[in-house]
Amino acid sequence: MTHMDFVIEALAPYSIGSERDGTVAVPTQCLYPSLAAVTVYVQGGPNGAIVSDAGRAIDELTACNREIPDADRFLRRFCEKTGLKAEQGKIVSPKVSATQLAAAVAFVANASASAVAYGLDHLKSKPRRDVRAELLSVLRQTFPPKRITRQRFVGTSNRPYTFDYVIHGSGDRYFLVDPVKPDPNSINSRAIAHLDLKGAGELNLTQRLVYDEEDAWQAADLNLLRMAAPLIPLSRAAVVLPSEFRLEN
Repeated sequence: MTHMDFVIEALAPYSIGSERDGTVAVPTQCLYPSLAAVTVYVQGGPNGAIVSDAGRAIDELTACNREIPDADRFLRRFCEKTGLKAEQGKIVSPKVSATQLAAAVAFVANASASAVAYGLDHLKSKPRRDVRAELLSVLRQTFPPKRITRQRFVGTSNRPYTFDYVIHGSGDRYFLVDPVKPDPNSINSRAIAHLDLKGAGELNLTQRLVYDEEDAWQAADLNLLRMAAPLIPLSRAAVVLPSEFRLEN
């Protein structure tokens, strides 16, 4: 393989788009602060094309729990210098010719990435519900408070894990109810702990994870957590928990 072949092959993902319903998705080498590549979307043809970020900048900020009272007003500052527009929460180019298309792709991608970087630094975070405190309140209303204890269990890896909300049933039965938040540390630590305990067959554990469904969750994160333990929405915890675990056999 020549040096040129290597470069062409390595950059191939950035030069090949995918088409769906008349729109071509074009991956770029711009990155959001999350390190996700910025993809822009091109509609049109030889008579003129329009490039858009399809609202990805706003999606990224929403996923990071940022408040955006007026999306178009917020986005305009990143559009005006390069002739772009903000429409319905999207960064959009004017209609461009074939010779202008590459520049329009770059302008939209850069504007989208810049909007997210600025928004993370300057926009306020939405107030989140205190999942841990609300879950404890539900548990105290559902089970005798003296049954709710802090316990340590050892997983199949021989690594110990400490959990704040464990309900002791009859005999050696335990109900482990664990709150989880939509941030990487919480997701990864809870998934690892519950998967490790799940493999420890000698433990008589009923495991559940409780999450606030109003938070901006990624589908992939929820799927990972479901592999570790069944998920219970916080708004349903008071109804679901009593049926999930009974103190006596």
